[in-house]
Amino acid sequence: MRNLFVLQASLFLALAVVGQGRRVPVDPILDDEWIAYKDQHGKAYESDEEEYERHRIWQENVDFIEKHNAEYKNGVHTFWLEVNEFADMTNAEFTKERNGLLPRKAPAPQPSRPIYSATPNDEVPTEWDWRPHGLVTPVKNQGQCGSCWAFSATGSLEGQHYKKQGVLVSLSEQKFLRSGTGGRMDLSRP
Repeated sequence: MRNLFVLQASLFLALAVVGQGRRVPVDPILDDEWIAYKDQHGKAYESDEEEYERHRIWQENVDFIEKHNAEYKNGVHTFWLEVNEFADMTNAEFTKERNGLLPRKAPAPQPSRPIYSATPNDEVPTEWDWRPHGLVTPVKNQGQCGSCWAFSATGSLEGQHYKKQGVLVSLSEQKFLRSGTGGRMDLSRP
């Protein structure tokens, strides 16, 4: 009985010691890509431990992106993914940092014109993609300022301008954001 206890205690201690130094390995083949990623996005980390963790998260995200894009090529998905400046963040970190709508306390002003609603006779497709029609500019980086409303407004206007004029132009979201409302969507009128 005593030998069983000693064996169990030894096994527990051995696993605890191994567990302390255990890290999920990162792929050394991707080291050059990791260095290029950090250079491209100006990434610097406060400690070796943080860099290791960010490298591990980045590698998991790169693996996910590669798997997703292989499935996209096989028709499983309708969109592809690319590595961007957020690739060293977990989904939880991204959600916490980037999904930060701050609702205003006062009620939003009501529109002065009626909102469009489809009539029962309107034929509306179940899906529509403007990209093959040339009405979409490349994806832009909105930063961290909560300016999604400005990007969606300019995107819509860019497409309509192309539809009317036959020329695709990239409009400035900054024009809306600097309109004296502090960039807040609930106070802006693009």
